[in-house]
Amino acid sequence: MESAVEPSATPLSAFTPLALSGCDLLATPDSVQFLAMAGGAVEWNQTIPNSSSWTGAVLHQQLAQFDPAAPSSLSSSNALTLVLGTF
Repeated sequence: MESAVEPSATPLSAFTPLALSGCDLLATPDSVQFLAMAGGAVEWNQTIPNSSSWTGAVLHQQLAQFDPAAPSSLSSSNALTLVLGTF
């Protein structure tokens, strides 16, 4: 899982020859976390401080994974963009 404050559009193959064709890195890797898959899913939690200084902050998330069916390949998810605010 990678977290970022800037979007990106870099082919994943620029980082590793294991990347599958068409997979792009859509968030800069400002923070990288390694997560274990259980039952075909990954659960991830992030604490965001309860402070008005975070209002309007934009965060980007993306997951890159090694495919268990093809262990020598790397694929990526779509990106998620979050805008923090009050409701």
